[in-house]
Amino acid sequence: MQTAAAALQNVVSPLKRREPPPKAERQQARETHSTANGSQPTVTAADVDELFNTLGELYGSKFASQWGVFDETGAWLAELQPLALGQLGIGLRRVRQQIQDAARAGTEAWPPTPLAFAAMCQPKPEDLGL
Repeated sequence: MQTAAAALQNVVSPLKRREPPPKAERQQARETHSTANGSQPTVTAADVDELFNTLGELYGSKFASQWGVFDETGAWLAELQPLALGQLGIGLRRVRQQIQDAARAGTEAWPPTPLAFAAMCQPKPEDLGL
């Protein structure tokens, strides 16, 4: 799959690489979160930056080679922006569990797609104590 993605990248004109905003801007964005329904902060670009750092630590070079060091295309933000900020923690717990399960089974865990990660962030009854 990595080869097919590389081939597609060569066919499609490469996107102009944008640099991530300075850390101060990301921190300011975190402090001025928008809110969903006026109560829970929603995911911002700064949150996706932090998510990329965390996923990069969990998956190592596999994540960076697949997705880069920041959300260049905006695909991750597009999928995660409607979520409440707290839902990212649910997704990260599930990712960690998948990595641990793969290690126990002697297999490799691969980074999720933005859509798959957004699905992992959806609460289940057990997450709500039901």
